[in-house]
Amino acid sequence: MQNGTNAERCHAFPYEVNDVSSNGIRQVRDGFLDNLFSMLFYVTCRILIARFVQILDLFNLALKSRHRVV
Repeated sequence: MQNGTNAERCHAFPYEVNDVSSNGIRQVRDGFLDNLFSMLFYVTCRILIARFVQILDLFNLALKSRHRVV
């Protein structure tokens, strides 16, 4: 009985190691993708905010120039 359990452990151990390593690789990949998507989200938000500020500046400049003419 004990030899059977040892044999089962020996046969099961490499699969457990493979599962752990593939889970580790999956976690690293998921972490990398999370970082990539959060960075893309941050850059997109910064670009949108910069464009919005630029449009506000142009609108403000247009109002100032219109006020000067009148």
